Parts: sequence; C-alpha cells; structure tokens
Amino acid sequence: MLCQKTLTAEQAKDLKYAIEHEYHNHWIIDNLPSAMIVNNENLMYTEFAGGWPIGFQGVDKKYYVFNHVKLIVEYHQVVPDEEGYRIVGFYVEPISVKHHYVDGWEWDGKSVEGRSRPLETCSNNQWLASEQVSELQVVAENEVRLDEEQYTT
Repeated sequence: MLCQKTLTAEQAKDLKYAIEHEYHNHWIIDNLPSAMIVNNENLMYTEFAGGWPIGFQGVDKKYYVFNHVKLIVEYHQVVPDEEGYRIVGFYVEPISVKHHYVDGWEWDGKSVEGRSRPLETCSNNQWLASEQVSELQVVAENEVRLDEEQYTT
C-alpha cells in the first residue's frame, strides 16, 4: 500500500456520486491509452475505449471502489539483437479489494512503516487475481482508504 486517507461521510457521498455517474480513470503510457480487461463470472473481454470506471454498484446496492489494478504492458524490441524496446499496448484490470495487513496491524496513513509492511490480502511477488479477493472495498464513511493525491472533491 502506498498511502491512504480515510474518507469522511461527505467524501464517501461524493465518491458514490462519481461511481453512479460513471467517472472513469484514463491512463496513458507512451501516448497509448489503456485498455481495460473485464473479468466476471460469465466471460472475460477487453474494452479499448474510455479507460475504466473508478468503481461500481453491486447487486446489493452498495458502492465499491476499484482500489487495486493489475497492469499488463506489451512491448517489442525496436531492432532485433539491439537494446531498445517500444511499448505497443497496455491493459488495466481493475480490482476492488479490502486490504488487511498481516497480524491485523493498522496504519495511520502517514508513517513510513505502513509502506513496507506486508499485506495479508496481496503479495509483493504474486499477482492478485480477482477470484482470490474475499472482501470488496465498500464506499462508506471511515471505510475507504485512497491516495490523498488522487482524491479531490
């Protein structure tokens, strides 16, 4: 986890509004827009336009935020047998996961220690697959933890 901010009731309300009105993330690498990999219980497909949503509303009517992403970068060698590569595409698979630290440790969102402690929900040396997620990150007061730099009202 890089950083966190616990949302107030007003900020949680604003985030729910943004999810309801289909706000999206748009990332660019080497002037190439991201494609989104959608993986649900019925099928897996790639969507090439519009970035990916910041969250979704579940069948339980609760709102969930995508707070974890897998990046897949495709590249090829510019000239065979020489150094130099060109990015030819990249994909994002957004995931909602309520992260927990090993041993139930709680981070204050500021100390350097929180950036290096291991997460129970995610390993540094293995990709997190969406089917491995046991608890989604719900949008509610004192529940969501987001990067302060990324969230503005």
